Amino acid sequence: LLVNGKKSKNIVNKILSKPTLEILKSINPQFNSTAYREKILAITKKLESGKADARISLRSKNHLSSYYKDIVAKYISNNGLIMVDNINKVANKSNLVIIDISVKAQKKNVKTSDPRLRGASFAGVTVVLTSKDFSGKIMAQNRVNVVNISKDGLESAKIKTQKFERKIKQEGILNILVKRTK
Repeated sequence: LLVNGKKSKNIVNKILSKPTLEILKSINPQFNSTAYREKILAITKKLESGKADARISLRSKNHLSSYYKDIVAKYISNNGLIMVDNINKVANKSNLVIIDISVKAQKKNVKTSDPRLRGASFAGVTVVLTSKDFSGKIMAQNRVNVVNISKDGLESAKIKTQKFERKIKQEGILNILVKRTK
């Protein structure tokens, strides 16, 4: 429910649909659809309120990561999560998630026959998002890899965030933050 609200609402609606309840009633004649419905809705409400209780703190690990930090912050806020700047002011530390953002970028040699890209610089960028609890225990870590292109040089290619933002839109920021890498 936390990862994709629209999908989860569709699932809950299907679980609580009349055909599903009738099937359950046919399997078990003592089935109480009212109690079942109330229990499912209570679980849904609890999960949704848990999302609202979470506090997120972002930390940049190097100079490049500040460019990507702004994108992560934007999408976390768009998901209704609360951002905090000072973790010492968070009353309930068990609801605190600290996300460390580090970025590594290096020149990438790309052969292209596209005349528009002659003279352009390519940078292979790896953004590592590490989600930790307040004690520092790693809960999840994920890498997002993109290749950026810039006519303005390698440094400009390193700080371009459009492809990173596109990946976040495709996968969803919460999916990226909670997915464990192997």
